Amino acid sequence: MTVERVRAWLADRIACATHVDPSEISHDDYFDSFGLDSARALVLAGELETWLGIELEATALWYHPTVSELAAYIVSETIATETITTETIAAETIATEEIRFGTAEHRAPTRTQI
Repeated sequence: MTVERVRAWLADRIACATHVDPSEISHDDYFDSFGLDSARALVLAGELETWLGIELEATALWYHPTVSELAAYIVSETIATETITTETIAAETIATEEIRFGTAEHRAPTRTQI
């Protein structure tokens, strides 16, 4: 997922909603300047979630009010989520292999783990 791809998607959806050509959507203008009311912004957020396969915070469009800002935020969050998922999978795989091959260390819980 790239910022450019998210920008293009957002511009296309806004253009469709406002009946203008996507080239007329400035990536640095505020969403409300396109005439999007709060109801249409929620629909846009829902469509975006479906397209991306992720859940956006309810305030994402509020805190990132332009195409450029929202696209950058989405890509940064997607990368962070993918990193966390990859690290979690790697840790779980290592733990499973240690248990499977009997190399897992059996330790008493530390005070912070209790």
